[in-house]
Amino acid sequence: MHDFEMGTEHLHPSNFPPRVRPRDRKVLFAVRFADGSSEYIRVEPQTATFGPLRVLPYAMKLQSTGELRAGQILSIGRVR
Repeated sequence: MHDFEMGTEHLHPSNFPPRVRPRDRKVLFAVRFADGSSEYIRVEPQTATFGPLRVLPYAMKLQSTGELRAGQILSIGRVR
């Protein structure tokens, strides 16, 4: 039918440079709710340096926008 062959040498991994992914600098915090459940949020390092007291208003903002589920927040702690 066709007089050409599909070569695969152009698909060899050495022909593609590795994709360098920038390191994620955000800090992970666990948000614990009154019903015993928890969710995780990532915040900027500048916010995390002040600890949970600075992260709590951010978590409440996420609740108001619907990005974090509604419910009474019992505690917020940094996850290592």
